[in-house]
Amino acid sequence: AMACGLVCIGTDVDGINEIIEDGVNGYLAGGTDAKALAEAINRVAHLPGDQIAQMAARKIRDEFSLQIIAQQESRIIAGLIK
Repeated sequence: AMACGLVCIGTDVDGINEIIEDGVNGYLAGGTDAKALAEAINRVAHLPGDQIAQMAARKIRDEFSLQIIAQQESRIIAGLIK
């Protein structure tokens, strides 16, 4: 969704919070329960999302594109061969 330029909401847990930076390229809910998610959705619904969406797409393009992942895998494989 981030790669498509959509504003994303995630929970503040390992993995998700490594990709989504709250208020920068998406939003993190304060918890994993329904109330925390509803609060995050309400917060996002009242904010303009153009810049956040652009930053989200840029993060995915710059850090998780096929080319970037292939380069990382190539370095790992080269390291294993040595």
